[in-house]
Amino acid sequence: MPFALIADGRAGTGALIGASVCFGLGFGIVQNEALLIAFRRAGSEHIGSASAAWNIGFDAGTGAGSFALGAVAAAAGYPAAFAVAALLVPTLPLLARLAGPSERPRSST
Repeated sequence: MPFALIADGRAGTGALIGASVCFGLGFGIVQNEALLIAFRRAGSEHIGSASAAWNIGFDAGTGAGSFALGAVAAAAGYPAAFAVAALLVPTLPLLARLAGPSERPRSST
């Protein structure tokens, strides 16, 4: 069920709690998996650098995304912001996968 319907009270408290649990689980899984991929790619000698880079990137991406969608919501309303988010959520990971490096870890030489 779309968060927009839940947010305005049409779906009820149970749907809000269920959607929140699903969102939290999805966010937690993606966050942990992304950090593990960064560690694996960096290799054991560069875990600290990978952790710092991942945290900077994750926080910057969260902030930039919030700012951008807030600008869309302010200019065109929340339905437009939800529509933009719905388009970006499947598109950006696909583009990152197509453009990004392979899963091969860095050699520890």
